[in-house]
Amino acid sequence: MFEFRLGEIEHLPMADESVDVIISNCVINLSPEKKKVFQEAHRVLRKVGRMLVSGMMASSLPEEIRRDISVWVSCIGGAVELEEYVRLIKDAGFAQVDVVHSAR
Repeated sequence: MFEFRLGEIEHLPMADESVDVIISNCVINLSPEKKKVFQEAHRVLRKVGRMLVSGMMASSLPEEIRRDISVWVSCIGGAVELEEYVRLIKDAGFAQVDVVHSAR
């Protein structure tokens, strides 16, 4: 059984350890608070839960490009480097982080 809920990715409308799976397809890079997103994901996932993420990564985007709304709308403005992305996930409490595919 599954359920859809309306909420913000940084403040999930779910109880602690109440979710089995989180799937995100190019959404987290749209949040300026990625640390909070991963903390919330860790909070709501059951101990045996899984999070699967597909996301846009980028390196060395100049600040003027990051501030351009059209770059955000195209899902690039909030992209961070893969190493930072993985660090944020681990810092949120996830013990095992596997990068399945990277276009590097």
